[in-house]
Amino acid sequence: MDNKLQEFINLTEAILDIDDYEIRVDQENQLDKTTKAGYVFGTNTILINKTLTNPLTSDKYIEVFMIIAHEMRHMWQALYHFETYYADSYITENDNEAAYERQLSEVDANAFAWLMIEFYFGKHPAKGTWKIHSYDLIKERAFEIFDDFYSRIDSLFPQDTTKA
Repeated sequence: MDNKLQEFINLTEAILDIDDYEIRVDQENQLDKTTKAGYVFGTNTILINKTLTNPLTSDKYIEVFMIIAHEMRHMWQALYHFETYYADSYITENDNEAAYERQLSEVDANAFAWLMIEFYFGKHPAKGTWKIHSYDLIKERAFEIFDDFYSRIDSLFPQDTTKA
């Protein structure tokens, strides 16, 4: 695995306070061809579509980071806030793509990925990254979780205020 990607995963893990999980490339074709990644509930496994990582090219590079942050946020949702994010029935992309992208679990995972990319790479994800019908919801959710996100980062990297 790429060193920068591993560093990013370690940081995401620390921010979300999750461990005892596995991220692996889907060699068994459990994901359908159009699904880029998926969190497998109950197993703490994140599957990444092999087409994204074979090879890990520059045009897919940041996308892979975003996808991993997104799926790790789903794991955090399931572990710590299941009732908030999954108490109602989960809508799949096959059911209704627009409704799928607007449900809280997806909006929150996308907003978290947005903040991770901004923090780690110092760049804002392109507006075209998300569908137009969910972009404003993701942006709004990013503002809602901003303070919690940066307080978690501050706790990982405390500032020494005693030095002048």
